[in-house]
Amino acid sequence: MLNRPQKKRDRAPEPPQVKRDENNASNLVDVDSPHVSTVPSDFNAQEIKTKTQEARVELEKEQEELKKKYREGKQKAKETARDVSERAQEAAAGGYDKFDRNKSNPVVIGNMVLLTAASAGLAYGAYQKHLRGALTWELVAAWTGGIGALGLFDYYVSRWFFQNKYPPK
Repeated sequence: MLNRPQKKRDRAPEPPQVKRDENNASNLVDVDSPHVSTVPSDFNAQEIKTKTQEARVELEKEQEELKKKYREGKQKAKETARDVSERAQEAAAGGYDKFDRNKSNPVVIGNMVLLTAASAGLAYGAYQKHLRGALTWELVAAWTGGIGALGLFDYYVSRWFFQNKYPPK
């Protein structure tokens, strides 16, 4: 049954065939226009053939310009950051140099001793109060006010000594 040849009437009809025409068309259709139009014969030689291509080329040019501006801005930002960093390093080095020149000044030494003693005394006192359970926010606020007053007093005394007895180098 499978091996016998089929008769022509038992077969399905042949599908319609598309005619192949290899002739080059001299007129092509512009798909961007709402109607069919003809184009010049040198159409294939043109670099930009449709409005869509023209828009794409313009967008690519704009993108390149934006990328160029981005790279320039990025480079400028790097240079600015480098300049700011160099100035900050110079300022930090200048502050250290000033301290290094004045480390033997009695006012600077007195301020360091006062700061160290006050910090150690406050830390020890706060720890002892904490162990006894007597450390309260009111006590912390009072100590903070006392430290502020001491700092203000030290500022004016140090300024007087710097101006009158031990000028900075």
